[in-house]
Parts: sequence; C-alpha cells; structure tokens
Amino acid sequence: MRHGRVIHPFSGCLERHEHQHRAVMESPALKLSLYGYAYCPYCARVTREIERSGIDVEMVDTLRNPEARDQLYRELGRGTVPVLRIQAGGVERWLPESRDIIQYLRERFKA
Repeated sequence: MRHGRVIHPFSGCLERHEHQHRAVMESPALKLSLYGYAYCPYCARVTREIERSGIDVEMVDTLRNPEARDQLYRELGRGTVPVLRIQAGGVERWLPESRDIIQYLRERFKA
C-alpha cells in the first residue's frame, strides 16, 4: 500500500508514512494544495484518496487561516470546501467538489 504525505496545518506537524512505492508526478513543477478543515467529512474523503494515491499535497486550513478563506471567495466566489488548487507550468486551476477532486487524482495518479 502506498501512502502520501499530507502536511496538516491542524496540528502543525508533518505526517510521514513509509513509502514502498511513490507516485511519480508527471511534472516537477506541479504543486497541489487542498483547501479545507479538519472536521469536514468531504475533505476527509479527499484526504483518504491522497494518502491512498501516494502523492504529496499541502493542506490549507480555511478555518484557521482567514486569508485562505478569502482567497477562495476571490477565486471561486464561494468559501465551500474542499477545493484543490493545482499549479503547473505557470497555470493555476481551482477544482471544487470532493468527487471531482477524487476523480482528478485517480486519473492523474493512477495506481
């Protein structure tokens, strides 16, 4: 089983898991950030997929970071989470909705 690395702002620590196999990102310039919060059930669904996929994703806590929440409003016109911020090749994409995020992760980082 592969495990990803999730940077949790909730506890201020970095959870590290043993990596038998790491998903190789197609582009070294790819950066993924998941906007959400600790007790969001939809965020938890996405976090489980991230860990299952073996990819590294920065977690951005929108409850503890009002600037991040404001950024969601500026970019999407709403503050609902989870939202995956995808940065690659100078292009930024915001992907809301847990099902859409999970589908993106499964297609991009096939096990």
